[in-house]
Amino acid sequence: MRNPLSELVPASLVTALVTDEGVLRAPFEASIAGAVGSAADRRSAARGFAALLAQRARAAADAAADAAAGAVAVAETGAAETDAPAEPAATDPAEAGDRTAGS
Repeated sequence: MRNPLSELVPASLVTALVTDEGVLRAPFEASIAGAVGSAADRRSAARGFAALLAQRARAAADAAADAAAGAVAVAETGAAETDAPAEPAATDPAEAGDRTAGS
C-alpha cells in the first residue's frame, strides 16, 4: 500500500478481514472476539510465553511483599515520608522594610 489515504474502503463493501488467525467474516464483533481468543490461546501455549507469565507473577508478588514490608516499617516507627514541599522561611517585617527603604 503506497498511499493509505487512497486505500479507504467504505465499510459496506468490506466482506472479510484476512488476519494471521484466518479469514474473519461478518458479523465482525463475534469473529474478531474469536480470533483474539484463539491468538491468546496460541500465545499462552508457546514455551517462552509461559515462562514470561511466571516471571511477571513473581515480580508482582515481590513488589507486593516489598510494599507490605515498607508499610509495616512505617507503622512501627510511627513516621511517614511525605513529598510535601518545605514551608518558606518566615521573613521579618523589619528586614523587609530595611530592604525597601534604601530603594
